[in-house]
Amino acid sequence: YRSYVVQALRPSRVSVSVSGSGRVEAPAEGEEHYQAWLEVAEAVIEGCSGPCTVVVVGPVEAGKTSFTAMVSNRALARSLPSAIIDADVGQADIGPPGFVGLGLPESWVAWIRSLDPVDLRFVGSIEPGPAAGRIIAAAATLKEKALRQGAGVVVVDTDGWVEGWQAAEFKADLVRALEADFVVVVGGGELESYMRRSTTATVYSVPAPRVKAERDRSARRELRSNNYARFIDGGEIEVDLRRVAVQGSCTFAGEPLDDPQLRREAEQTLGMPVVLVTRYPGGTCFIADTRSQPDPQRVRQLQKRLGGDVLVVYTGGFKGVLSALTGPDGFDHPAMLLEADPHTGHAIFKTRYEGPIEKVSFGRIRLDPETYTEEARGRIWI
Repeated sequence: YRSYVVQALRPSRVSVSVSGSGRVEAPAEGEEHYQAWLEVAEAVIEGCSGPCTVVVVGPVEAGKTSFTAMVSNRALARSLPSAIIDADVGQADIGPPGFVGLGLPESWVAWIRSLDPVDLRFVGSIEPGPAAGRIIAAAATLKEKALRQGAGVVVVDTDGWVEGWQAAEFKADLVRALEADFVVVVGGGELESYMRRSTTATVYSVPAPRVKAERDRSARRELRSNNYARFIDGGEIEVDLRRVAVQGSCTFAGEPLDDPQLRREAEQTLGMPVVLVTRYPGGTCFIADTRSQPDPQRVRQLQKRLGGDVLVVYTGGFKGVLSALTGPDGFDHPAMLLEADPHTGHAIFKTRYEGPIEKVSFGRIRLDPETYTEEARGRIWI
């Protein structure tokens, strides 16, 4: 899943062990852009007169993560403490997908996935568009923490969503919110021109590698599953959701509504029992007691009949929801919901975390509890 460049600084003999589709290649003339990358990384480090922030942007599989590691390594080579913020929520490395992570490397790193997170912030989505605000807020919070920890260079790795107006503005907003000193565009092109016009940061461009480890959707999905398991697979913990703050759930964050007539009307329209109705500002949430997802056409009929904002969730969709358990220090610990009772607020999570909980957040991703593969995503599940 990774490509690495080996450059001999003196006559050397290198022993390499590969398996599967792994291979060793000698680049043709002009094929490897390592030297161009190194020159930009050095220029960035030299341009840091004080603590500085570098945001790395570019399309999917362009080499953003590799360049992020390079900048961090060059900083450490100059005895300059570095921090890496992993803001690629779709293919997260420092934390699981759906999280923005902070790593503080103490030595040379080949792949930022080897870093243990110093802090994690939950976003709850692997699609950056719907979660743009949360990503920006999380990255800004983690930057401040990195600076408090003494980082001289903060390098921010980003997702590959770069095409279209929303994508371009999201990247520009991220650069502005972080008050970035440098932006490095991997691959150049229109994105480089846009960043030069829309930000006050110093913009560099590096070419994307011509030879790289291409990852298809199946490989990317497998990497995500492995990373979910790496951070979640542990013991079980019980939580009373009535005694903690709850975000991302219309079932447990909404105010219970005692309206038998409204419930009967919803049951008739949906064709299934409704165990609870809650209200949130400007809308109503119906919790259906069923293992299968309600008919979308019936849901639309209910929305049309009632007007306003209407959400319908179902108890069968609770299991496997990607979640975060926030401790007193603000660290969002990865977790997966196993079961929850809409009436009592009793919930059980699978997680590696064992400490006190002040807040529970639910995401828009549902996982298979056994394999950690993504079963569904993109909607409110609980």
